[in-house]
Amino acid sequence: RLFALGGLDAGAGLGLLIITSRLAASINGGPGAPDFLESVRNFGINLTAVVVLTYFFLRDLKQSKEKLKEVEVEEDLGRLLVDLGAKRVVPLSRLRQQYRPVLLIGDESFLKKAIKSAGQFKKDLQSKGVLLIPVLEEQYSWKKGGQSLGESKGFNSSGGSSANGGGAE
Repeated sequence: RLFALGGLDAGAGLGLLIITSRLAASINGGPGAPDFLESVRNFGINLTAVVVLTYFFLRDLKQSKEKLKEVEVEEDLGRLLVDLGAKRVVPLSRLRQQYRPVLLIGDESFLKKAIKSAGQFKKDLQSKGVLLIPVLEEQYSWKKGGQSLGESKGFNSSGGSSANGGGAE
């Protein structure tokens, strides 16, 4: 889509350059000069096309950059290490093959409440392969703007921030 918009925009820009020279010739007048009103109309059409196509091109370019940032954040999260207990530490991305990992991010009181309330659904969560992974927000640095996770050594088992392999804690 970017390629198509860029090509159309370039064509409209080239047309705008050509019609500008024709407009200048019609303003100067003389024998064989193009019609002034036709030149103004064509100039307006090409100018509008350049403005609209440039707007759509820049909008799509911005959206593709945002999507790339989102993918980078997901890749960063996938590389985080999860302590499953019994000296098993695996990257979060590996869990996606067997489980549906759900990251609970917040302070200690929020995590305790969330895990306690999920306890009543433990069997249902386990049967559906849901794995709750609590993360203490204070332990990790979040970059502003891109919302990506900073350098991490993984989730550790202190302070209720580890995940058990059996679903909800």
